Amino acid sequence: STNGVGTAGDNSWSDYSITADVKRNGQGAAILGRYSASNSYYQLIIYNTNSYKLSKNVNGSWTELATGGFVNSASNYYQLKLDFNGSTITAIIDGQTLATVTDISIASGVIGLRVINGTADYDNVVVSPTQ
Repeated sequence: STNGVGTAGDNSWSDYSITADVKRNGQGAAILGRYSASNSYYQLIIYNTNSYKLSKNVNGSWTELATGGFVNSASNYYQLKLDFNGSTITAIIDGQTLATVTDISIASGVIGLRVINGTADYDNVVVSPTQ
């Protein structure tokens, strides 16, 4: 099993959205936002248990912000989107808003892609300012 994170961007980024087409081939595949350190970021992940989770990692301490069912297979791409607008964070998969939460733990940071216990394919990674 493999785990990994890749990041890009500018640490001053605060209000933006990250969108990526994601195909998980292992336990989970995620997009990350406001990544300010290897132990401080927001994460939207899809799991091989037909579920998704929006969570935050603050100084190494994980907190679940939202979770639910999301049927997915290792053979398909799904569009994951995290939108950051001030304290409002929205998690969207395939155009459907799954969660909107309020949290101010991490104010800014780069984007990232993360894989858990396996591999993942990413395509069409786009970062745009929040409208």
